[in-house]
Amino acid sequence: YYGDFTTGLMFLQGDTIVRQVNGGGYYSEKDVFGLVAYDDQRLLVGTTQDGLSLINTVTGEINAPFGDAITNTFLVQNFLTNLRTLSNGNFIAATIHGGVAQIDREGKLVEIVSKEQSLQDQTVWNAYESEQDYPFTNLWTAMSLGVAKISLPSPFRKVTEDSGFQGLIHSINAI
Repeated sequence: YYGDFTTGLMFLQGDTIVRQVNGGGYYSEKDVFGLVAYDDQRLLVGTTQDGLSLINTVTGEINAPFGDAITNTFLVQNFLTNLRTLSNGNFIAATIHGGVAQIDREGKLVEIVSKEQSLQDQTVWNAYESEQDYPFTNLWTAMSLGVAKISLPSPFRKVTEDSGFQGLIHSINAI
């Protein structure tokens, strides 16, 4: 599948455009920057104009907007650049102005990781979840100013005096 600005959501077979997806015309004149499988029949679609929506590729039924207003406002205001499915079933949305956002299956924001949580840059072009780091979930982000690794299950994003840590730290071990 891919989003074509002129015609909408299209179905590809190999390198060949086969047809417009049922209901895919809804996405004409929209910038589709995120497109992932939601379940066997539906796709989660992210556009820069509206945020998230669901399309049933069999019936053509569209659920727009999908999720809550907070999530969609965040994605539109911060300009969605990429959408991926995480191994926990949630989604990760990369943005130009707001870092990355983890979104649950109902379309609600779980967490935002941005410059305030110690990313070196707000502009995240892409995100990739590393499976090699099992049992930890590490998200790698491609940004305008480099690459960052975010440990998603960890509650810590930045460890400073503001986090309650003071003085000299002598040792760090995994639990």
